[in-house]
Amino acid sequence: MVSDDYDRFVWKMQIALGRGAASKDKKTKARLADEILNEKTGLVEKALSSNTPGSARRTLNLMKANAMILKGDKDGAQKVYENWLGNEPKQMARPETQEALANLYIAHKSWAEAEAAIQKAGNLYAGQGYDVHTTRRIYRLYARFWRAKGDKRKAKVWEAKANGKG
Repeated sequence: MVSDDYDRFVWKMQIALGRGAASKDKKTKARLADEILNEKTGLVEKALSSNTPGSARRTLNLMKANAMILKGDKDGAQKVYENWLGNEPKQMARPETQEALANLYIAHKSWAEAEAAIQKAGNLYAGQGYDVHTTRRIYRLYARFWRAKGDKRKAKVWEAKANGKG
């Protein structure tokens, strides 16, 4: 039953992160990030208190850092990544890690690093076998990258691909 609780909390965090990434309203992003990060009632704390399996802590670190980026705390997110990846450098070979780092690089406007991380995430996912949802998530990440960089035309192309129209 305990792992069911953990899975439920992770699922709720994924929904909150997805809604926050899709929103253009800063208050909505902050509210969704707080739903994940709140020290007393946040989903990360609930997941940790549900007897978290060892490998699940990696997932929680990714979600915590992504929620911090959503909230606008890119420096806090970078500290989470540095602490976590400094202790577990093998995690750099995970596509989820590269995807999360791409989000961080986009927030810091490090365009070359962001594009490289997106491409690496895509290649790592391809090695594991893509599914439609993962493909579309990578396309949305490309759209967010181009929108942040200021190229609306390319952002629309990638968004159309993410919606299955490209």
